[in-house]
Amino acid sequence: MELMEKLDEKLKKEKSTSDEVQELLNLHMGKARKLQLQVDDAEERADMAECAYNKMKDKVMQEKETRGKAK
Repeated sequence: MELMEKLDEKLKKEKSTSDEVQELLNLHMGKARKLQLQVDDAEERADMAECAYNKMKDKVMQEKETRGKAK
């Protein structure tokens, strides 16, 4: 009987530890997902800013070409 009680107690401790680990895993996975969304959003904003910069640069270059031809 004593062996069964020890094994039962050990099983309960292992189950408790497993539950705690699972809880921490879920917490960290949630944080990782949130950070990945933030990275994705930042990359999208950077792409949009780069596109706007290139459009503005092209516009300025075209204006310089137009002024150069007018002279």
